[in-house]
Amino acid sequence: MNIDHPPSSNIIVSSPGIFILEEETVSDSLDSFKQAVYAVHARVQSPLGMIFVSALSAAATCTQGLIDVMCPGGGCSPVSLYVVVGANSGERKTSTDRQFTRCISDFEHEKNKKFNFNKGSNAAAQDIWKAQLHALKKSLNKAITKSDLATVSKLEERLTEHYNNEPIAQASFRILFEDTTMPALLRELAATCKNACLNSSEGGILLGRASGEYLLYLNKLWDGDELRVDRISHESFTVKNVRISLSLMTQEALLKRFVNRRDSFAKISGFLARCLTISPRSTQGNRVQLNSAQQDASNKKYIDWFHDRQIHLLSQTEKQKEGTKQLISFSPEAAKIWNNFYKLVEHELKENGALADIRDFASKISNNMSRIAAVLHYFCGQKGDIKAEIAQFSVDLCMIFIMEFKNIFGIKDPIQQAHENARLLHKFIYEKLQYHPRPGAGKRWLCQYGPCRLSADFDAAVAILCQQNIAYVENDGVRGSYSVFLKSTGFNRVHAPPPHFNAPASDAWATLLQTTHSIKS
Repeated sequence: MNIDHPPSSNIIVSSPGIFILEEETVSDSLDSFKQAVYAVHARVQSPLGMIFVSALSAAATCTQGLIDVMCPGGGCSPVSLYVVVGANSGERKTSTDRQFTRCISDFEHEKNKKFNFNKGSNAAAQDIWKAQLHALKKSLNKAITKSDLATVSKLEERLTEHYNNEPIAQASFRILFEDTTMPALLRELAATCKNACLNSSEGGILLGRASGEYLLYLNKLWDGDELRVDRISHESFTVKNVRISLSLMTQEALLKRFVNRRDSFAKISGFLARCLTISPRSTQGNRVQLNSAQQDASNKKYIDWFHDRQIHLLSQTEKQKEGTKQLISFSPEAAKIWNNFYKLVEHELKENGALADIRDFASKISNNMSRIAAVLHYFCGQKGDIKAEIAQFSVDLCMIFIMEFKNIFGIKDPIQQAHENARLLHKFIYEKLQYHPRPGAGKRWLCQYGPCRLSADFDAAVAILCQQNIAYVENDGVRGSYSVFLKSTGFNRVHAPPPHFNAPASDAWATLLQTTHSIKS
C-alpha cells in the first residue's frame, strides 16, 4: 500500500495565492466544492488541508440532519464527521473556521430573533406561575393544619392542574457548541438540538475538559446510538435521533499533550480512531500574494455558492420531520471503488503491514469514506446514488487522512525515521536551493520550512548526511545554530539568480486535485 504519494484531482495549484481565472457558471457539483476551498485559500492563505477539512466539517453539519448512508459493506450509518487539526499559532485557524461557520452562526441568529423578542414575556409567565404555585402551597398547608379535608381535596385538584399548565420555557435555536460540558450538551441535544456541531478554532478549551466519560459519549454520538442518561440529582432523559459533528482546531503541542495524557485514553477508547486528524504544513512566511479585485470577484462566487448551499440545507433540516432521513446509497460503480478500497486497507492491517501500527483508525476509515462520499454527494446537489467520481475522490481523500494519521500517531523506528528524515531533508534542500551558489541554509529556516521541525530530528538527519559525505555544516557563531550545505557534485550549474527563501507552496492537499488515482482489485 503506497501512502507516501497521495493522489490528487484535476485543478492545478501553482502557489498559495490561488485564484480561479476561468469564467464559468457556478453549478451544484464537486468541482464547485473544490473551487470554494481554493477561493478561501486565496482569501485567507492558511494551510490548504486546514481549509479543506473545515469545509468538509461544515458540509457534514449541514447535511447530517437530512441523510444517512448505506455502506456497501452493509449497515446504515450517520454522515457526521469528526475532524481535528493540529496547527501552530499564527496559522489563521480562527479566520479559516469563520469562513465556513459564519453562515451557520447567521442562521442561528436569524432563528433566535423571535426567541429574543419573546424572552421577557416567557420570563414573566414563569414568575407568575411560580407565584401562583407558592400561593396554592401556602393555602394547602393552612387547610391541612385545620384538617379541612374538603378544601384540601379542592386545592389538590387545583395544584395538579397548575402543574400540568406550567409554561414551557422556549429554548434558543442552537447548532454550534464550543465551551460546553458533556451533561449540558446532552441535555440540549435531548431537548431541542437534533443537529449540532461541537466546533472550536481554539480547541484547547475542549481538550482541557475532555475526560474519559466525555470521549465515550462522543463515540456513542458518532455511532448514532440512542443514549439513556440517568442521574440522581436530575430527571432522566434520552438522547435519540441526534446527529453531531466535531470540528476541532488546536495547537499541535496541545494535541500531542492531549493524546499522551491519561494513559492515552483518547487512543484506547477509540475516539481518535473516529477522527480525521491532520497536521498541515505551515504557510507562514509565504503569504505575500494579494489578489486583484477581479480575482476576488471570481473567487467570491464560489464562496457564495457554498454559503447558499449551507442555508438551503439548514432550512431543509429545520423542516425535516424528526427521525426521517433520506438513505443515500452507492451506485454499482461507486460500490466497486469502495470495495477495492476496503480490500486494500484490510490487506495492510496484517502483521508488518503498512497500517499495522494504526489498526484502530484504519478499521474505521472505510466507514468514514462512506460518510465523506455521502456528504459531498448531497451537499453538492447530486441526485440519485453516489457516483463513481465522488467515490473515487473520497478514496483519494481518505488516503491522505491515512497518511496524516500515520505520520502523527504511527509507530516509528528511530533509526529508520532518522534515515527517512535525512532523505527528505536532502530532497528539500536540493529542490529549493540547487541553483544557489552554495546550496544550503541555516538550521532555523530549514526547521521552519523543511521536513524536520524538531531540533533533535534535524540534528540526526544532518549527521547522517554528513556521515555519507553528502553535506557539510558550518557553525554560525551561536550555540546550537549552524548552516547545512550540500556538496556540489552532481548539481546542474546554470547561471541563475539566487532564489528567495520561500516556504514550499504545495503539499499532499495541493496535489489532491492533480491526477486521478484508481485502486484496482
